[in-house]
Amino acid sequence: MSPQGGNHPASALPVTAQVKLDGEHVLLWRTTPWDAAVFGHPTGEILSIRHSDPGRLAELMALWGAERRRAGLRLCVTRVPADDRDLRRALIESGFVQVETVLRMVHARLGRPVGKPPFADDLKLEEPVPGDKQALVAIGRDAFNYSRFHEDPFVDVALARQRYQRWVEDLLRQKTPIWVHRGEAGVDAFVAFTREGSAVELILAGSAVDRGFLSPSFFASFVRRLREEGTRGAGATISAANRVILDIYSQLGFRTERTLFGYHLHASDKE
Repeated sequence: MSPQGGNHPASALPVTAQVKLDGEHVLLWRTTPWDAAVFGHPTGEILSIRHSDPGRLAELMALWGAERRRAGLRLCVTRVPADDRDLRRALIESGFVQVETVLRMVHARLGRPVGKPPFADDLKLEEPVPGDKQALVAIGRDAFNYSRFHEDPFVDVALARQRYQRWVEDLLRQKTPIWVHRGEAGVDAFVAFTREGSAVELILAGSAVDRGFLSPSFFASFVRRLREEGTRGAGATISAANRVILDIYSQLGFRTERTLFGYHLHASDKE
């Protein structure tokens, strides 16, 4: 299980900046020290690119490229709408490669009555206790195969796993809301999420390596619990390659709101 939310580890404070040609052509980016700590060199993320004239995108990207080189960024990531052909072309011409496709999925009808759920939804969910940390971190390290870094063929999978391990450690340190399902041997699955009003955003969810069969019931139980607590909507960002989880979400009433393509730029240390 691996919803990929917009939240990120907070191992250190990022620096956010922008480059702009004018009010209609602005690129917002930041450093990502949590990624730099794993990869061993400066990293960054383009958060948004606003443009009205496709003909000026090359100029905007060139301006950002100069900023990137001054910051020494060796790896930079971004996600953009799949239907923005002009922006995708500008990224590719700037050296980015597409490494993933993700779907933004939402459930806007949690408050409505439902019939029989598609999966058993009676798993007990509870908050973790301090003794659960080792099991949760192990799930973060070992159980995920889909993410912007797991799917990037230019990234060592061991580093992608280390990043997720650190992410879970940061979520615990930040006291992010987490629910777990506990089996006889300890934590079998967990979900981390945030709340804003009556809506929930799934950040990360995973099950122990040998407990993947719990995924349908675990997510169904999570949705039931949200509904019982009065939650009216939920959202998650999920890898399109993770077909099993996408099928589960669809059967639970989530729909695809938009498709995003993920691009990475891997720069040479000789720049």
